Amino acid sequence: MGRVLTPAITEIYLCDPTGVRIEALDYITSYKYALIANNYSPFSIMLPAKFDRKKIRLDNIIEIWRGHEPGTLRLDYCGFLRAWLFGDENGLEYTELHGVSPLHLLTRRIVANYAGSAQASMTDQADDMVKAIVKDQLGSDAVGARDLTSVGGGFTIQADLADGQSITKGFSWKNVLEICQEIADASARAGTEVYFDVVPIVASSVTGAIAFQFRTYTGQRGSDRTQDSESPVFVGTEWGNFQNGSLYYDYTDEKNYVYVMGAGEGNLRETTELSDTAQIGMSIWNRCEGSKDARHLEFGDADGRTGDGNTYLYEHKPLFIFDGEIVETPAFRYGRDWFFGDRITATYAGVTKDAMIKKVVVSKDEGGQEKITAYLEVEE
Repeated sequence: MGRVLTPAITEIYLCDPTGVRIEALDYITSYKYALIANNYSPFSIMLPAKFDRKKIRLDNIIEIWRGHEPGTLRLDYCGFLRAWLFGDENGLEYTELHGVSPLHLLTRRIVANYAGSAQASMTDQADDMVKAIVKDQLGSDAVGARDLTSVGGGFTIQADLADGQSITKGFSWKNVLEICQEIADASARAGTEVYFDVVPIVASSVTGAIAFQFRTYTGQRGSDRTQDSESPVFVGTEWGNFQNGSLYYDYTDEKNYVYVMGAGEGNLRETTELSDTAQIGMSIWNRCEGSKDARHLEFGDADGRTGDGNTYLYEHKPLFIFDGEIVETPAFRYGRDWFFGDRITATYAGVTKDAMIKKVVVSKDEGGQEKITAYLEVEE
């Protein structure tokens, strides 16, 4: 199918580690970046010989702005420089820049607190719990050099919203990003999807340092554009905006009944049993048991065992994966008609499902051709 897509307007800036702009990179050879829900995402930029390599510093910030008409530019991606390559080809020098989005800051901290402490064992709504963890480990409640609130343009945390499911969790000495992902998964298992991100906040003058804020979202990372919303978006082969689809069911590794083994030994060991009765009832053979070692919890922590058990059931649920790629058309442009994190309605193989756009990949090759590919996934 022939498609004529007018080029998007793109502006890319190299900033110092505080976010103050150093140079507009309007001579880039090629670039590629991704946006991923609940995980940090990569970027890569290829630059020609004219680029001044002396400007490179660890954690230089890259801004990528996109729009479709003058006055519509929005910050589509922001990232920290974490790797670079100097090379030459046929006598011509080039430089490659590689980095990650601001959510990578969460991977740079662990929960540096002992088991049972208020900072390493919580019961709270999932969205508020991840905010509390981030605040304790790299926000205003962090100690000394761990506190990012005065670094660069500042680091803040969105106010509590209390929108996620109530979760009980212990997480002493775990990586901050990984425990936030586990808490979001547990909330989804309990019925409410929780998403989180570190979002850049750029002053209107775009001349000062960039601030960052940790935020949470429930239901979807972006806007609700499903069939029952006020402005629905439909994706499918019949609209010419969906390709490489697949619909996959897999019950092979399902666990729907779990014994959570807590503190104690032998017949004195505390045990909690949890099950998904709806899944068990799918077949007369379908009681699938497993066990979860939760001896890290304190004696008497029934809520903690329940939280660990629900996480285990979520991690071992049967797979229903509706997968495929969203592609641009002249009437369906990224950054104008749909965005990363939007929840839309997709149709494939006779199945209609609401799904979130969980990943967007944007690239421009050496010939100046831009390509946008988005991936949606529904799991039940």
